[in-house]
Amino acid sequence: MSTRARFQNSNDSQSLWNYTLSPGWSAFDAHILRLAVMRYGCGSWKGIIKHFPLKTCGQLNLQTQRLFGQQALAEFNKLHIDPMRIKQINDKDKEGLRKNQCLINLGDNVSAEERDRRKQKHKVEYELPEKLYKIIPVPVVLDAPKKTKTTVDKIEKLREMYRALFDMQLRAQELKQNGGKNTANIAARAREHKNTQKKASESSKDENKNEKPQPQPSVEDANGDDVEMTEQCAEPKPVTDSDIE
Repeated sequence: MSTRARFQNSNDSQSLWNYTLSPGWSAFDAHILRLAVMRYGCGSWKGIIKHFPLKTCGQLNLQTQRLFGQQALAEFNKLHIDPMRIKQINDKDKEGLRKNQCLINLGDNVSAEERDRRKQKHKVEYELPEKLYKIIPVPVVLDAPKKTKTTVDKIEKLREMYRALFDMQLRAQELKQNGGKNTANIAARAREHKNTQKKASESSKDENKNEKPQPQPSVEDANGDDVEMTEQCAEPKPVTDSDIE
């Protein structure tokens, strides 16, 4: 019995066990995903998904497995690696069990120590330099526009184009009134200035609280006792007859 016959499920999609892309993926989409993995790191879906607004993290993960040629990707987590280099190595493994061209692990789960060891090894051998992966351009992938078949479709498309043109005209008018300044940026700068003033006032209050009161200078009286200057500077007492005697 073949490997496919032993492990294939009746609910599996048609593309799951053959050599095709994931459903809904083109060769161009897969190439952009490869660039995104190199740019943001394997598993950094928060950054990668910005370039695939019509995809989910699950779809990105499945196609990334096909790029690497293996299902387990924990050992490549957050590493900026060209997945095709790993796939070339995995393709040479003729003994491992595969599902959709991806090596699968049928044994025990890899321990955390072994996973960290593999990750460190991959980082030394395959990770791209920072100055290189930071300049990799990654375009945004959107579905190609559909062809209009009926007159109703053409009217709806014209309406969408009119709305888009109207929005651009409003935007241009707004920029002209603001002298080319972005309203959102103006509001952000105003909030930042307000927060800076608030922090400055709070810091000045803290400094005033931490200041220690300065001791008053003192002078010695006739008996040699220290008398504070406040007492010396007080108003003189009226002279009485007993003081004259």
